[in-house]
Amino acid sequence: MERWQKERVLRSKEQQISCHRIQSTEDGCFIFSMTGSTGEPYTVEIYEDADMWELNSCSCEDCTFRPFLCKHQCYCLRMLGMEESALENVFYQPDQLEMYELLSNAPNVVGDR
Repeated sequence: MERWQKERVLRSKEQQISCHRIQSTEDGCFIFSMTGSTGEPYTVEIYEDADMWELNSCSCEDCTFRPFLCKHQCYCLRMLGMEESALENVFYQPDQLEMYELLSNAPNVVGDR
């Protein structure tokens, strides 16, 4: 399980993924409009409320069929400043302060990396 999650984190670094736009909603959801490594558009949703961590989602097939962070979510969270070791741990749950700190970096995620 963790081996596959490490692979997703690695793909989020090595493959050509980009974020074009970020929106925030009234309920504290940050919506990232992405282009994946194959050129397909994806939408990643990350909630500000740490208690809603398991509701974070992506419109990609990997996220639809598996209960772990996909490479698009890993990309966003990595660009926000989350440690790789946290992304690789399938049982990791950030606390509220970490979510506030991460999402304060949201404007820095837009653009090609």
